[in-house]
Amino acid sequence: MCAHVRTEIGACPVLVETVSTDMPGWSLPKALYEKTHCELAHPTVRSLIAANLSTFLWGRSNTRKQESCICALARNGAHCVLMPWVAAEFPSVFDNPVYPERPPHCQLFGVYIDKRCGALTVRQFYKHTSEASARRTRW
Repeated sequence: MCAHVRTEIGACPVLVETVSTDMPGWSLPKALYEKTHCELAHPTVRSLIAANLSTFLWGRSNTRKQESCICALARNGAHCVLMPWVAAEFPSVFDNPVYPERPPHCQLFGVYIDKRCGALTVRQFYKHTSEASARRTRW
């Protein structure tokens, strides 16, 4: 299934930005990592993020909160292992003001506290974010 999604995205990149009318606020990236709970989806999730980073930052609104795709990724026990990769490849993501109440690193730490994410993943994530922060302050 995931290889098929990557093929279709390659043929029609606008699919990454497509939002469901039946489920307001649900995009293809969001649906993929909300509804797939295995490592087999990781290459496809990476492809979707790389194909359209702005979709990854976009938040859906509901009655409780606005949640961006990155926050959903961070709080997903099966996919939180991608957060160090996101921090290394797209460090500017964490400067985005779209998450005022619970930034992605808080979501990731919550998953760690619930023992759904390993300490190594959290360490790698903070290592990459601190390196990116150090690079920004040197400029």
